[in-house]
Amino acid sequence: TSSATAFGGLHGHAEGGKGTSNSGGAGGPKGTKGASNSWAALMGTLGALWAEVAGHSSAWPFKQPVDLAEVPDYLTIVKDPIDLSMIKGRMDAGYYTSRDSMRADMKRMVANCKLYNNRATVFWKEADALQRADMKRMVANCKLYNNRATVFWKEADALHVVIDRAFTGGRANRGT
Repeated sequence: TSSATAFGGLHGHAEGGKGTSNSGGAGGPKGTKGASNSWAALMGTLGALWAEVAGHSSAWPFKQPVDLAEVPDYLTIVKDPIDLSMIKGRMDAGYYTSRDSMRADMKRMVANCKLYNNRATVFWKEADALQRADMKRMVANCKLYNNRATVFWKEADALHVVIDRAFTGGRANRGT
């Protein structure tokens, strides 16, 4: 059985062994002014990424942790839950040391949803929509920062077609 909250995570869950050993927590990294500027730039990037995902029309089921009273078997299936509120808390606490570490949590959030929910549910479909938007954003960024003549731009263009086919049942849509 699925619910509107059946794929976020358990608020307050912490991963053992991970953290920001080279940082000073929410205040940023220890060290020089350059490191502080880099930390501020990273936090700005992460904040923008979180806001973009949280503001997506398909993000509504991910905004809060799973209500375990409503979905009592959730933790028997999903062993490492996470949701957008937990990701925001981690970001605010200085947990993430790179964009990739935050994206890994977001990918896990989507994977957890797809693991728990059946393909026919609205929750699985919303997770799929977020995943598709993320892939398209990565391709668009690659094309934005590379010249058309480069192999990177050409590979991104080819990947765009593959992504479209994967999410449209085999029909490529090059107009998006």
